Amino acid sequence: MSNSKFDKEFQKGLAFREKGKYRDALKSLKKAMDIDDKNPEVWFQFAEIMTILGKDIEAMKFYWLIKGTPGKEGLDPDNINAWINEANILMKHELYKEAGKVYEAMLERFPDNIIAVRGKEEASYELANVKYCTSCGKRLGKNEKFCLKCGKSI
Repeated sequence: MSNSKFDKEFQKGLAFREKGKYRDALKSLKKAMDIDDKNPEVWFQFAEIMTILGKDIEAMKFYWLIKGTPGKEGLDPDNINAWINEANILMKHELYKEAGKVYEAMLERFPDNIIAVRGKEEASYELANVKYCTSCGKRLGKNEKFCLKCGKSI
């Protein structure tokens, strides 16, 4: 059964998002969530806007709610875009080991998914090429010539 109040707020949220009015979109989507907090699509849209706004940690919580976490089923564990977006955030923050685990879990649920296959390969490559300061152990950026923590030249 369709809920017209939910549909109205959800569609308003999508329209605001399309126009780039992200704060208004979040308000409308929040109203839709208050009406139906089990609808995975409203949570997904909310999470994507949080990602657009650079609020990656908050977005991750919503992606986990949608896809689930180890030991806890999500609202829509087959929403592959939630899996992809979580892995993308981890890669963006150079958390390659964690991203690799997400890609591995994706491959268990979605065998032969090319995005998961390539993502896992990229995460493994990046993880193998991470450098650490030999003096203090700080993780170094790709182009760092000296450690910003202890000042040792690389």
